[in-house]
Amino acid sequence: MPELRAGTVITGTDVPTMVSAIVTGLESPTSTSFIAGSATCGVAFVAPTTGRVLIEWRANLDNSTNAFTIVAPEVRTGSSVGSGTVVLAASDVNALYGFGTNELGFGCFVPLDGLTPGESYNVRLMHRVTSGTGTIQNSREVIVLPLT
Repeated sequence: MPELRAGTVITGTDVPTMVSAIVTGLESPTSTSFIAGSATCGVAFVAPTTGRVLIEWRANLDNSTNAFTIVAPEVRTGSSVGSGTVVLAASDVNALYGFGTNELGFGCFVPLDGLTPGESYNVRLMHRVTSGTGTIQNSREVIVLPLT
């Protein structure tokens, strides 16, 4: 947020609100490459004046074998979830990992800066497995918080 002084005009991009999306239902990924799945969990947001946001996400994960089920965010330009130019690609570096056949709930976050203040972006959760069939149970959630 910019330094506020007497007479400073405050706009909606100076103090945007948190946005979130929750998707319920079962996903059973088998792809070893990141995909969005059948029920996309994503949300559009406007970059704050600082150009910085915190992306948080959670999911309940397991796998049919002793392998990983992985969930990571992908950020793109524009307000249409899944469209636009990739700003942050889904990667194993910024991911939740569930291993094996015991379902566990996980949560993770990643700060993202360098966004253009006032511009629209979108984030969606992508998933993959290292082998076997993954299971993403109950619900997935993604939250975007403005950072100062």
